[in-house]
Amino acid sequence: MKILAFSDLHTDLAATENIVNQAKAEGADLVIGAGDYAIKQRGMEKVIQLLSGLKIPTILVPGNHDDVSDLRKECAGWEHVEILHGQAIDFKGVRIFGLGYETPRSSEESWNRFLTESQAGEILEAELSCDILVTHSPPLGIADQQRNGSHDGSRAIKAFVERRQPHLNLCGHIHYSWGKSGKIGQSHVQNLGPVPNWFQFGTSTMK
Repeated sequence: MKILAFSDLHTDLAATENIVNQAKAEGADLVIGAGDYAIKQRGMEKVIQLLSGLKIPTILVPGNHDDVSDLRKECAGWEHVEILHGQAIDFKGVRIFGLGYETPRSSEESWNRFLTESQAGEILEAELSCDILVTHSPPLGIADQQRNGSHDGSRAIKAFVERRQPHLNLCGHIHYSWGKSGKIGQSHVQNLGPVPNWFQFGTSTMK
């Protein structure tokens, strides 16, 4: 299975068009978005309008700039999309679990959408296993470093990855760490950013 994944488009229409064009040109079987289509809950509509031109199965999770109800509303007419926020789906034998928003909370602004570590942990605890974990926030200590050197990933996500060992944890959120990756046990963690990231996922191999 050929997967194209991205995060943090933040109303960047040129970056969105690039995602769409690459997915079509390279024959993606699945497209995954790890959140933040809007900026402070504004401007999501045009991004989703462009993405909905994809006639390819697509999975989106909300970021901290996106309200999940707004995301569902904007995607209502798009038959090829699944919105995951505390849910899982099985796609061609691959179980994919999605958890959006930011964890832990970094801003008290009214637009900011977050889950506490305990809330995220409770949701994740109910998922016994998955092949691909899609989160907006990265796990603590991997692909989560800010410009000032602090690590702002999630303890709950890290604990889940340590315990359940999904093949992939696809994430975003920390802009300074876009493109960074690492391992937790055998799990590959990738902070995606607003560019095409390609993964070849099979029954026994993942590149």
